[in-house]
Amino acid sequence: MSTEEDIRTWNVVWTIEIEAETAEEAARKALEIHRDPESNATVFEVNGETIDLTEIDDPKAVSFPSWGLAIDAIVASAARGNKSEI
Repeated sequence: MSTEEDIRTWNVVWTIEIEAETAEEAARKALEIHRDPESNATVFEVNGETIDLTEIDDPKAVSFPSWGLAIDAIVASAARGNKSEI
């Protein structure tokens, strides 16, 4: 069981190249791909280390419930013209 002392902050990056007319359109396309349960967006860089979750037998075994809020914030930032890594 984890304690607050065990909790760390991680820098998680998912990178994808998207063709779009605007930053907001690109962010929305990335959001759609990442939320798709059939998506193959399963490789991440975590604090500089590549983590490949492709081989997970049950995709629902990995859950990132707060990512929706983070991605929504990126979409809003892109809409304001800010460049963000997705």
